[in-house]
Amino acid sequence: MKRRTLIATTLAALAPIGARATNDIQLIYIGARECPWCTLWMREEKPRLAASPVFRRLTYVEIEPRRIRDAYDPRYWPAPLVPTLQALPLKDGAPRFLILRGGALVADHLGGWEDVMPQLRRLTGSA
Repeated sequence: MKRRTLIATTLAALAPIGARATNDIQLIYIGARECPWCTLWMREEKPRLAASPVFRRLTYVEIEPRRIRDAYDPRYWPAPLVPTLQALPLKDGAPRFLILRGGALVADHLGGWEDVMPQLRRLTGSA
């Protein structure tokens, strides 16, 4: 994992959630640099997410090792999120979007982004 990504992920996980997210919502992106669909999402959809009002109301965490098979390896996950990883019934596939509210998993989207953004808008109270 790139040092910059590791630092950003760690800071996002450790940042006081109240300062960044009014509704205690976390979006966890699981991908891999060798995944073509992940690359497409990072290039096209992530900038739209980052520019949206939703982004300011949640905590974003990125899990993106080089290989897809490493995406579900606990060593690539921030320690506070390892229990979420362990609770996933299926530890496979990318891109994947997990939505947590108050630390509890409320949504697990594998592949499709089209359902994620409307759900984030509802959860964060963003238009």
